[in-house]
Amino acid sequence: MKRLALTGMLAAVTLLACDDESVAPCPLAPVGPAIRVTVTAAATGEALTASAAGLVREGTYSDSLRVCDTDGQGAPTARCAAWGRAGTYAVTVSAAGYAPWDTTGVFVSRGRCENETIQLDVRLQLISRE
Repeated sequence: MKRLALTGMLAAVTLLACDDESVAPCPLAPVGPAIRVTVTAAATGEALTASAAGLVREGTYSDSLRVCDTDGQGAPTARCAAWGRAGTYAVTVSAAGYAPWDTTGVFVSRGRCENETIQLDVRLQLISRE
């Protein structure tokens, strides 16, 4: 008896989720990051993504920027965070010898099947050694 009730509940949920027959169902695909960051030195254009660190925050949620793309030699080319999450984020990026970079209000919208990915190209300023 409980099995029939559960099956009925699943059928009702399925019908509610698919009530518009004109819209194709979303394909099963990997969930993408909300934020994707590349990091370079502002003065020279030197790639800093490998040595950079960062954090994204939305309210009480936070996630570190982790390597998500590499070049043909395996060197990191991008760092990503907040996989599968829409929201409005604050982003902080740092690298040794460079001034920290931060921004707020990075809005990531939810699409029909998954969130969009916002690309941030961060250019860090070298700290003066006077």
